[in-house]
Amino acid sequence: MMLMFLGTPAGIEAGFIKVWQLKETATAPVLVVGRVLDVQKKERVPDGSLPWKDETWAMTAEIQVLRSFSSSGEPVAVNRLQMHFLAYGPSVTMVVNGYPPPLPNLESGQVLILPLQENKNPASEWWRLMADSGADLAAGARRLGATD
Repeated sequence: MMLMFLGTPAGIEAGFIKVWQLKETATAPVLVVGRVLDVQKKERVPDGSLPWKDETWAMTAEIQVLRSFSSSGEPVAVNRLQMHFLAYGPSVTMVVNGYPPPLPNLESGQVLILPLQENKNPASEWWRLMADSGADLAAGARRLGATD
């Protein structure tokens, strides 16, 4: 039994995979169904500023708001918004046991359900997802009609 542990690598990192459920997403302060119009890579996140060590980039996405809901009951008062999110760089080729954690993969043309934090200054600040990481954080949405 002792020999099995001697052959185990000492540097294995394992992570916890947060899987976003629909009921959690629905509790977001702002919920947007939107079409991704554009995605831009901004800058590399400095090493040591995140819980993981892998190459991560700060990104922005321009989102066309198709539908929106907020905890106040009022829809978002814009047709488009700029949203900040994180994405891995090309050096990250594999996720093992939840490490590094899943990040949203936003691409132009996608229609997504986006759980957003409240933004009191949308004219001057980027919108942000409820969390930086987690599986199914930005869930795909079916097109509701050809005129969306």
